[in-house]
Amino acid sequence: MWAMLRNPAYQGKACYGKTELRPRQRITRPLRQRNRLPNRNSANHERPRQEWIEVTVPAVVTEEVFALAQEQLEKNKHFSPRRTRKPTLLQGMLVCQQCGYAMYRSSGGRSHRKLDYYRCIGSDGYRRLNGPLCTNRPVRQDYLDQIVWEQVIRLLEDGTLIQSEIDRRREVAQNTDPRRQRGQGLRREQGV
Repeated sequence: MWAMLRNPAYQGKACYGKTELRPRQRITRPLRQRNRLPNRNSANHERPRQEWIEVTVPAVVTEEVFALAQEQLEKNKHFSPRRTRKPTLLQGMLVCQQCGYAMYRSSGGRSHRKLDYYRCIGSDGYRRLNGPLCTNRPVRQDYLDQIVWEQVIRLLEDGTLIQSEIDRRREVAQNTDPRRQRGQGLRREQGV
């Protein structure tokens, strides 16, 4: 249904050349950790709207109805019940130590006492034909968040750790400055 509501052919404008094959923009975390490139290094990407080739076809709905559908789709993006996510401390930062896949938050338990867990994507059997890749069990979100938060507070209370990290980052920034590297390269060339 969603694809039908977005398809301009229903308002009388069939479009060709909407996508093109280009190098893959994202390399998954497991491939990054193994320092490898994917086997298929290409993917379909949507082209800019002005590059599409439009062909007039018989309209199924009027332009006004199609515009109303587009407006409703935009409203649904912002007000959908699926968007009622509650942020968590480690959201998007956890990686499974066993398989290298990301961990996501999921809910479990009974309706009167719902518990949130961090769960490894590799342990989801429905995502792959041959079953799960990982045997790690879910970790309770409230326990893990509490442990990490206590460690963050402990680190922030120790001023020497913060100052040493600032000094380390300043030194790295100075050593990786492109102008400085270019200057060193030019001095090496002159010495040759």
